[in-house]
Amino acid sequence: MTSQLSQVSSTVGKVRENELRTVEMKKSIKQKDYDRVSSTAQAIYQDGIDIVRGEVCGQSIVAEELTDVMISLADLSNSHHIQHKLHVLIPVLKALRVMTEITWYQCSRNGKQRIYTEDRDNIINLTNRLKEVFPKYAKMEKGVLLSSAGARYELACIKQAAKCLSPSDSLWKSVIGPIAEAIFAAATKDLGGVLTGIFKLGLIVKKETVSQWYLEVTPLEWRATNVTSTADFKSYILPYIQRFSSEGNKYSLSLVKIMTRIIENTIDPDLKKLAFEELVKLLKLNVDFKSEMQNLSNLPKDMYAKLLKHPDRYAETRSFAAWSLINLASKSDNKQFCPLIKLAIDEWNNKVTASSQTPLKEKDEAQKRADSLNTQKAPLDLRVLEIQNQLKSVVGTAPSKAGGTSEEELKQEFLRINPDRKKLEAQIAVCNQEVALVNAYEEVVANEASLRDQFLPSLVLLE
Repeated sequence: MTSQLSQVSSTVGKVRENELRTVEMKKSIKQKDYDRVSSTAQAIYQDGIDIVRGEVCGQSIVAEELTDVMISLADLSNSHHIQHKLHVLIPVLKALRVMTEITWYQCSRNGKQRIYTEDRDNIINLTNRLKEVFPKYAKMEKGVLLSSAGARYELACIKQAAKCLSPSDSLWKSVIGPIAEAIFAAATKDLGGVLTGIFKLGLIVKKETVSQWYLEVTPLEWRATNVTSTADFKSYILPYIQRFSSEGNKYSLSLVKIMTRIIENTIDPDLKKLAFEELVKLLKLNVDFKSEMQNLSNLPKDMYAKLLKHPDRYAETRSFAAWSLINLASKSDNKQFCPLIKLAIDEWNNKVTASSQTPLKEKDEAQKRADSLNTQKAPLDLRVLEIQNQLKSVVGTAPSKAGGTSEEELKQEFLRINPDRKKLEAQIAVCNQEVALVNAYEEVVANEASLRDQFLPSLVLLE
């Protein structure tokens, strides 16, 4: 009993300590002591990870809600003083994410308790604003290259976590509750079964606007905080790698986060090696662009719109993985992995160079096909125009013995040639889609090449 009281007292003290830390961060921002803001945010984040790890182990170490800490971190993230200082903002966002997730988890475990809708909406609006000011992939600050891909992923997770803070009853029953159970079940080694159930909640999720990817990656990221051996890795992480890698976008970004966290936290050399190898594989992920082009004619409009927005679902994953590998290489306890990292970065470098030629070739081919089809369609367009003009003057006339064309004859000719014209129109539309997709892909390749060039000075760490 004394031990339990001591633990509760310690927990209450921890909550109070983090509340005081957010007050200290506000003072530090006013004093422009941004290094102190960053280090204090890191401390809050680490406390959050410790809380998560305790929950996963079945040893709850939180006796009080962390709502005040979460709201204060959201206010700090909204400060105009740090919105363009990624080296400060990223640690604050990481702390905000873990505290937001712990808060909705606490609410779910404590009798479906909710927070004010206004507080939830403020966090969601914050993520929307910050997303607009983030650089696409990376930014150099104070001589250090920072990954905005990782920061954008944190923002996306914060937004989804905020939606779980004040959900409807149906969402709580069908989604939030099962996720909390999935996290809690990790301690009883039943994560897989609960995750399988969560995978089937797509229709409910769509209705409630919480993204499916978030519901799937969160229990896995929480479980990863307590992976301490290769056996743990193979049991709890490995079964999801193939599917998450195939999905790309947020799924594969979550794998980068998981592998990096395991590498940073483990003292098991075999586990560290395994996580490094998986992180390298994430850097090698690529889309089959030619296959994507060939399937355009079969894509529904909404799917094409998504593809146009994200022509390469692995672009941000490669960016985040490359940054993570180079950053990990700078740590003294990872030196033995530098040859592996250098080989992977060199291969990525070569692929980026080769990829820069692909859009030009594909766009040229698509444009040539479009030009050829337009050439075939031009005389049909001309004849259709002639028919339409002639119809205006022959309405109601009969066939002429002198060779004139009646209304009915003109209509029959139109019906004969118009299907070919429409078919060509459809083919031209596909070619135009291909050109638009190549243009989008070209932008991705250019951004990745720019990122690669930013990384070059850091590659000396791998020599």
